[in-house]
Amino acid sequence: MDGVRAHGNWEDWVSFFIKGVAQQAEESVDRTVALDTLRRRYEEEYGGVQYAKNRLACSLFEQPYVTTKTVATMLDIERSTAYRAIADLEADGVLEEVTGKQRNKEHRAKEIFDILERPPQTY
Repeated sequence: MDGVRAHGNWEDWVSFFIKGVAQQAEESVDRTVALDTLRRRYEEEYGGVQYAKNRLACSLFEQPYVTTKTVATMLDIERSTAYRAIADLEADGVLEEVTGKQRNKEHRAKEIFDILERPPQTY
C-alpha cells in the first residue's frame, strides 16, 4: 500500500491481490471437494437403510451441530431413539461431544469440521 500511495505502484499491488484471491479460491475448491467426497462416503456407508443413525449421518451436512432434541425434531423420532443414534455415530467417530456436560450435550460432525477448520495455506 505504501508503494501505491508514494509511487503509484499499482501493478505490484494488483498482482499481490490477485494472487491472494486465487489462493483463497483454490482452498475453497479443495474444501468443497473434500466435503463432497465425505458426503458421498457417508451416503455409501449410511444411505439406503432408514435407521435413525443413518438418516442423521446423511443430514449432518445440513446441520453439523446437533443435540438430542434437535435430532428428535429433525428426524421426527423419539428422544431415546435420537440419543441412541447420536451415541452410535459418536462411537463411529462421526460425531463428537463438545460441551463436556452431563446433560444438554451438544455434538458436532467431527470430520466436517476437520475439513472446515483446516488452517489456510495462504500465509
